[in-house]
Amino acid sequence: MTESRTAMLSRLCECGVSLEEQHPNRVRCAPCAQQALKTGAQRNKGITVAPDAVTCPVCQERMNCITAGHFRKHGYVDAATFKRVFNLVTLKAPSLCQRHSAAMTTEKVNKTKGRQRTNHERERISTARKDKGVGVAGKYVRTPEIRTRISVGVTAFLKDKPDAYKNRFYKAEHITTECSAPEVWVRSSWEKRVLRVLDQYNEVDHVTVEPFSIPYLFDDAWHHYTPDLLVRFEGPVYEVWEVKPAYLVNDPRNVAKFEALRRYAELRDWHVRIVTLADIESMERLTAADSRLQ
Repeated sequence: MTESRTAMLSRLCECGVSLEEQHPNRVRCAPCAQQALKTGAQRNKGITVAPDAVTCPVCQERMNCITAGHFRKHGYVDAATFKRVFNLVTLKAPSLCQRHSAAMTTEKVNKTKGRQRTNHERERISTARKDKGVGVAGKYVRTPEIRTRISVGVTAFLKDKPDAYKNRFYKAEHITTECSAPEVWVRSSWEKRVLRVLDQYNEVDHVTVEPFSIPYLFDDAWHHYTPDLLVRFEGPVYEVWEVKPAYLVNDPRNVAKFEALRRYAELRDWHVRIVTLADIESMERLTAADSRLQ
């Protein structure tokens, strides 16, 4: 073996991973190369990672702040849930918190910071905001009747234009399928993976995406709920599939939805299945094994 060949086989990445049989120009393994690329991009934008930066407990990436886009990429819907699951106190570097707090107390940024308002001023502000907006800031009280009308309107709108609403935290897109219509709109990458699996099963006759809406009672108001998939198997046997993260299955609102869905399905001799990420991965492994046996 030549000296150059020996040197190539003995190359190591900076993290200690062997680069044997890799291209001679490769000096880092794939994860380290990706991290170096990201660090270079941050440097070009003038972004520096603080010494006390936080580490994402899922992917072990160090960053100044674990943003909503980052923890939602791992399947967590809000910061409170993410912190509770991993027992975190904050998602931001302490030095960054101190710097932001100091900036907010300066007169140029917030002239009313720390100012004590009189009862007359608070009452005047509250009165001026009434019926001027929604939520807490607008003091707009949504009665059960109003919430029911909103739910009916939103459901009808999405049924007419399913691709009109896009959530920037989920990969909604049009995809082509064999088990459903030639082109369907899916609201997440998980739904896309489920349809890709169902395409592999000969027992599946047809899949309807967002097949119907049913009313359910929650928080003293009637809402409308649209399940993800109606799967028709040979027989025919019908199953209603709802794709949901495991940590949201026992959410009180979802519990109310699923109870209403099960009552609706029982009247039609249908089955209900809640599909989590673990179920999707299991189905993908089974279909991959079946394809290797063929």
